[in-house]
Amino acid sequence: MLSDHAAAIGRAYGVGTPLQEMIMVARGEQGRVWRLDTDMGTFAIKELIIRQTPADASADFAYQEAVRATGAVPMPRPVRTTDGRVVVDLAEYQLRGYEWVDVLAPDRSGAAPAPFADALDGEIPELLRLEGLKEPPTNLQSCHRDLWADNILPTPAGGVCVIDWENCGLAETAQELPMAMFDFACDDQRRVAELYHAYIAAGGPARLSGYAAFTMVIAQFGHFWESAIARYLSTDAAEDKAHSLDRIAELLNPPLRVTQLEEMLDTVASTDRIGCHDLGRGQRCPAVHAGQELVRRDESR
Repeated sequence: MLSDHAAAIGRAYGVGTPLQEMIMVARGEQGRVWRLDTDMGTFAIKELIIRQTPADASADFAYQEAVRATGAVPMPRPVRTTDGRVVVDLAEYQLRGYEWVDVLAPDRSGAAPAPFADALDGEIPELLRLEGLKEPPTNLQSCHRDLWADNILPTPAGGVCVIDWENCGLAETAQELPMAMFDFACDDQRRVAELYHAYIAAGGPARLSGYAAFTMVIAQFGHFWESAIARYLSTDAAEDKAHSLDRIAELLNPPLRVTQLEEMLDTVASTDRIGCHDLGRGQRCPAVHAGQELVRRDESR
C-alpha cells in the first residue's frame, strides 16, 4: 500500500518526516490523491493511474509554473524532488507532488444510480450522433484541457483553486470553455449567459460558434464512457467497480445531448447579438438581464 512508503516519499521530495499515516483523500479517473502530513507542512501526493513519461511530466510542470507566475489562476504549487525530478517511481507506484490546498468537495447528491447495460444501449446512438459533430482545433494555445467542475474547487476562504494540471497542453480555447459551461450551467441558460459574459468581461479570448466548439466536451464524454466501462469489466475489486458505476451515473445525470448544445449556442448567439462582447469588466450584459427577467416572470406565475 502506498501509505507504507510515506517516509521514502518525504525523503524523495525533501518535504520532511511524516507525522502520521498518509491517507487517501480523493480519487479521480487518472489518479488517487493522498495527504502527507510532515514536520515541514502538508502535501498532496498524487498516485498516477495513467503513467507519465518524464518528458511529458516536465512539460506540464513547466506550464503549471508559467500559469502560477501570472497570478491569475489559483492552483496548488507543484513540487520537484530533491534531485529535480517531477515524477517519482517508487515500488509499483508513480507519483507527483503538490503543496496542499484546502478545498471543498463537490456536491454529488444529485447523482442517481444507473442500470449498466440498458444505459449503454440507450447512449450508443446519442454518442455516435455527437461524434459526427467534432472538428479539429484550429487556433492552438496552451490550455488546462481538463476544465471540469471537479477540477475547479471552492476554497474555505470563498475563492477557487484549479487542480489536476497533468493533461495541460495545446488546445483551442473555444473548445475548452464549453467544458466549464456545461458542468457549471448545464441546462440553465441563464447561468450559461452569465458565465459566458463573465468570461468575456474578464478578457477571455474564446468565442463560441457552431458545434465544433463542443469538440472537447464530446470527445471527453466518449472517453469517460469507455474508461468507466473498461475498468468495470477489468476488475473484481468492489471499490473499483463501485467507482465505475458512480462515474456512469454521473454521465447520465444529465446525459449529453445535441439539443443541449443547440440551446447553449442559441444563448451565446443572443449574448453576442445584444452586444455583451463589447462590455468592459463590471458591466452588466443586457442578454443576461433579459434572461433573468424572463425567469422571474415565469416564477411569479
